[in-house]
Amino acid sequence: MINWLLEQQWPLSVTLLALIGINRYAIHYVGARLSYLLWALVPIVLVVNNLPNPLTSIVDTEITRYVVNVSNQVNQFDIVGLSLIIWLMGAMFVVTRIVSEHTKLVTSIRHGHSKRVENHSTKFSIFKNESIDSPILVGLINTRLLLPSNFTKMFSEQQQELIYQHESVHFSRKDNWANTFAIALVLVFWFNPLIWIAYASYRKSQEISCDEAVLKNSTKEQKISYCKAMLNTVINNQYGLYSYSHYMEKSTMKKRMQYIQTMPKGNALVKLLIATTLTAALSSVAFAKYGEMGAHKESHSVKPIVRIEPLYPKQAADAGTEGSVVLKFDITSSGKVENVSVVNAKPKGVFDREAKKALRQWQYTASTNGQKDVLVQLDFAMNQDTKLEPLIERVTIKSH
Repeated sequence: MINWLLEQQWPLSVTLLALIGINRYAIHYVGARLSYLLWALVPIVLVVNNLPNPLTSIVDTEITRYVVNVSNQVNQFDIVGLSLIIWLMGAMFVVTRIVSEHTKLVTSIRHGHSKRVENHSTKFSIFKNESIDSPILVGLINTRLLLPSNFTKMFSEQQQELIYQHESVHFSRKDNWANTFAIALVLVFWFNPLIWIAYASYRKSQEISCDEAVLKNSTKEQKISYCKAMLNTVINNQYGLYSYSHYMEKSTMKKRMQYIQTMPKGNALVKLLIATTLTAALSSVAFAKYGEMGAHKESHSVKPIVRIEPLYPKQAADAGTEGSVVLKFDITSSGKVENVSVVNAKPKGVFDREAKKALRQWQYTASTNGQKDVLVQLDFAMNQDTKLEPLIERVTIKSH
């Protein structure tokens, strides 16, 4: 798990930096719609980065041997285990915050006595609620729009219609689903500061693109009316990890107002340049995975940089039992151990479990294509002078 999280950081961080920069400095050249659509690159990059790696079979190799000595058994400092505990603690903190914010909102809604609003042309249900300060689109499957109880007094008929259009854009784009996925990424990669900055930037981009869609063919009067309506909705809003579509906090509202004043269409040349650059970047990630697949076969063996020593089984140690286990496994290009299996063991079934458990935690040096069918023999000895026979002298594995 920890190795996987670390493997994602480089492509994920570069992607987030690029998107944050575009939304902060180039949105007037790119346009709100495209700047919002570009956030789809985050899951795409993660998928591309996790495509299966081609593995190179090892040809005519010696079996590596390691001795597990019962006299040297000590409590090892498991940095991988500690890292996992820290990640879980952080993830639990984020989960607690998400659950707390949603529980607070849901409780408030339930105490607000919702009343259904009839005679509207939207594709979702509309309710007035005494506890709601501004319009909010809630729900993933049974989506509904909640309005303040004094909605008709707060907004003119023109403003009410613009608000309905705004929420309809959120509904048609399935923004609540997109927000849920974004929050899930924050939960998984909470330790990366860029994920928090990116989440805030993403939500701003979402709202600005929604404003642009509503006001695409609007008059100056409608824009002014729309901005006044937004100012009324932002008074009591707080920023949070909501999947629901709401009108955001004051800093976001300021940026939205600035964008509405100009409503730029974007620069076609800049759009083409960004599209070309991002396509090339994605292609380079894919090429890094597969481009050198058939170029050459690596003849050298990768070396372990993190080697967790197996525990000597207590029953075997008490009985003075010694033995060996030969394991076969694959090494990914990032050095992670996968597909561990026992080739031979003597005595059978005594040391197999601990040997496999330890080997799965090993980390090897990175390589171009990884390696397949690597062999290692682990010798379990009662003292340093014990000499155990090799279970397999030499194995030649044919490349596939």
